[in-house]
Amino acid sequence: MKGKKPNILIVDDSKVICKTLEKLIQEELSYEPIIAHSKVECEKILLEYKNSIDVALLDLELPDAKTGQVVDLVSKFNIPSIVLTSSIEKEDLFRSKKIVDYVIKESSFSFRYAVSLVQRIINNNDKEVLIVSNKLQEQKNTVELLKRYQLKPLLYADMIEALHEIKKNRKIKMVYIEPSNLDNYGIELLKQIRKIYTKNELVITMIADSNIIEEQRKLLTKFLKYGANDFIYESYSEEEFYARLTSNLDSIDQFEEMHKKANVDFLTGVYNRRYFFKEGVRRFNDEE
Repeated sequence: MKGKKPNILIVDDSKVICKTLEKLIQEELSYEPIIAHSKVECEKILLEYKNSIDVALLDLELPDAKTGQVVDLVSKFNIPSIVLTSSIEKEDLFRSKKIVDYVIKESSFSFRYAVSLVQRIINNNDKEVLIVSNKLQEQKNTVELLKRYQLKPLLYADMIEALHEIKKNRKIKMVYIEPSNLDNYGIELLKQIRKIYTKNELVITMIADSNIIEEQRKLLTKFLKYGANDFIYESYSEEEFYARLTSNLDSIDQFEEMHKKANVDFLTGVYNRRYFFKEGVRRFNDEE
C-alpha cells in the first residue's frame, strides 16, 4: 500500500453518518473516503475501483439491502469490512458473515473506534504473523482471520526453522505458539526469541487448549513469566481474537513510533548516533 493513498469505502443511507465518518477520516487519517448510500451505488463503485478498495465501513440495513446483503457483496471482493449497526440485537444478521468487527452507531466514540479500526487494517498491510504448530491443518481458522485483517500468516511446524525465519524477517510482528508446543521445547523457543526481540518489539501469544489441565495451566503461567505477551484459548470467538490482536498490534505500533522519535533526527529524518551504536551491536551479535 506504500506509495498510494488507501481507498476507504463508506456505505450508509444516512448522509449525517457518512459526513461524520468522512470528516473523521479526513482529520485523523488524512484520506478521502469514497461514499455510497445504497447497495446499487456500492456495486457501481466496486466495479469502477475493481480490486483497489482497501477497507469498507458498511451499514447493515440499507433501503435496498435490509438484511446485510451489502456485506455479502463486499466480501466477494475480499475487502476487509466493518459493519455499522444500530443495535447489537441485530447481531444474527452479521455474526455469520466474514467481517473484521462491528460498530454500534450510538455515539461519537463509536465512530472514532470505527476509524481506528480502518487505520489498524491499513497499518497491517506490511506486517506478518508467524504461527508455530505441530498441527498446521488445525490452524486454518487462525490463518483465515489473519488474512481477513490484512496480515500475512507464516506457518511453521519446526521450531528451529521458525526461529531462523524470525531472525531474518523484520516484518514479523507477532508469533502464535499453539498447545502441542506447550512444553520445554516451546519454552526454549520463547527464550531464543526474547534474546532477539523484547516484548515491545515482537508479540508472542500462546494458543491454549480449551480443556487445559492443571499441569498445562502452570506451564502457561511459566510462558508468561518467560516473556509471552498474551494467551488465548483455542475456542476463541472471532470478536475476542480481533480484540486481543488489535490491542497487541497497537502496542507494537506505539513502541515503534516512540523508537522512531528517539532514533531519528526530527529535522533531517535520518538515523542519529544512538541508533547506529545500538544497531551496530545487534548486527554484530547476529553474525556471531
